[in-house]
Amino acid sequence: VNPNTDIAATSNYSVAERVIASATWQHHFFGDYLTQFSLFGDMHSGAPYSWVSGTDTNGDGYSRDLVYIPKSVTDVEWAAAVTDAQKAQFMNYVDNNSYLKKHEGEIAQRNAVRAPWINQFDFAFRQEIPGIFEGNKGELRFDFFNIGNLFNSHWGVEQRAGFPLIRNLANVSGYNPVTGKYIYDISSGAYKDKNGNYVPQSLVINEGQTPGVPIPSQRWSVMITAKYKF
Repeated sequence: VNPNTDIAATSNYSVAERVIASATWQHHFFGDYLTQFSLFGDMHSGAPYSWVSGTDTNGDGYSRDLVYIPKSVTDVEWAAAVTDAQKAQFMNYVDNNSYLKKHEGEIAQRNAVRAPWINQFDFAFRQEIPGIFEGNKGELRFDFFNIGNLFNSHWGVEQRAGFPLIRNLANVSGYNPVTGKYIYDISSGAYKDKNGNYVPQSLVINEGQTPGVPIPSQRWSVMITAKYKF
């Protein structure tokens, strides 16, 4: 595969499907003082990402190479530190992932997979109240951003692959010219869960790419506004 070949692929900024919805209901419960409820929903498909090797497979100085998806444990060779159990766990993951299973024996395509679907909702409550002087009105407004996250920390949270939207499946530690097979290495802690079982690189919450400096864009928040009209 020539990495310099121009091949059309999905953009990093692609949003395949999106639904935008809003609703507002209002009523005068107390004389001429308005009570209003509003809900805004943004529901869309997750960001695309590419399955890659965690190492520089083609020697160009960048560890962003699309990875070969083995058909079986014996379709590639393995680093000495990789156990038989880890090999089996790796293939079990591949066989149970819809994209990887469909493309076994091929090199992964750029941005061919997507992170999970995202549902985010904003809720607003607005209430007019009597003013100090005749003909005046006050208004209190509460705007809840990503309100679902207020009730469940897993709701309204966008997950995506790390920059630049790549996800490591395995390290490719070399190539055997005799057998024509890649040498895979999944023995490092980057490919193990807390029990030592194989896992690929995890998707992360989309709160900025600077380690230790999160941007709380996926968490609920509330803005309270007071207004006086005269």
